[in-house]
Amino acid sequence: MINAVSKFLKIGVLMTVFLLSACTPNADKSPDINKNTHTNTQESTQNNAQTPTALNDTQPIKVMTPDWGVAMNLLALDIIPVAIGEVRNYDEWVAEPALPKQVIDLGLRFTPNSELLARLVEQGLIEQVIDTEFYAQIRPQYKNISLTTVDFNSQETMATWDGFARATWQIAKTVNKQAQAQIYITRTKDEIRAIGERFTQRNPSIRSLAVVQFVDENNLRLYGQSSIFYPATKQMGLSLVIMGQSNQWGFVPITLNDLAKLPKDSCLLVVKPYSAILQQNLQNNAIWQRLGFGKTRCMGVLEPIWMYGGIPSLYSFAKRLDGVVLMGVSS
Repeated sequence: MINAVSKFLKIGVLMTVFLLSACTPNADKSPDINKNTHTNTQESTQNNAQTPTALNDTQPIKVMTPDWGVAMNLLALDIIPVAIGEVRNYDEWVAEPALPKQVIDLGLRFTPNSELLARLVEQGLIEQVIDTEFYAQIRPQYKNISLTTVDFNSQETMATWDGFARATWQIAKTVNKQAQAQIYITRTKDEIRAIGERFTQRNPSIRSLAVVQFVDENNLRLYGQSSIFYPATKQMGLSLVIMGQSNQWGFVPITLNDLAKLPKDSCLLVVKPYSAILQQNLQNNAIWQRLGFGKTRCMGVLEPIWMYGGIPSLYSFAKRLDGVVLMGVSS
């Protein structure tokens, strides 16, 4: 990538967006559970002492989820899940809200450790499961535990704040945290608005944002009307660059050449991760060099954002934007 970008980029792991968005059960990368800094799944399976039964004292709502988006909402509501899938990868790709150390790692989200899960159920540490339709194939392992299923995808062609808040409200009702949900949703909406005001004050020449992830050096995904970025930017008093109707995952496939169509008052936001190989290839790409992003055109690089968590995902994007260093901004 261009030299200006290289100052702000860390070497990432090459993953496609579908790997991150968990579109298919085969999309998950197996975490190194043995080296996890959170509760070690293998050790928990082999040694009952590793199961934190003390959670019953501090965690009256015994809920588990294989899904990161659900975990984000639970934590936002001050509920610590007993267990979730792929703790290590959560730390890398979601990060916020941070997972407390006592959260048990179930292993792969789509193929959890069945022995560990059975033990947690037998010991009465799980009384409620919250998941999405992506996990239908593992539901037999829940046995007779109460199940709530939520959907984080936008149900509208043009995503709305209220539409993404539906899953948060459903989770709150399940864990009896409606009052906390009201406080959280209202406060988050106000904070996102304030972040937008600060962004505009710092960058008065920028009126719209183009949010992308790289697939390779010639292909990208541009996030549009059905993504979390649409209501988030609207709440910030900004607009999102649109190039056609986005799909159910919130994006439109575009090419590197399409970036030339971005409005002059827009800023390109590249969401991590991407690889060192991609970075090097862009440095040598004539089209990318000619586009001038990071030099003569505004560009910023955002840390990973988990895009399928409803309101917490909108808030994560806003916080990432609040701390981003923009390059190539005209005065």
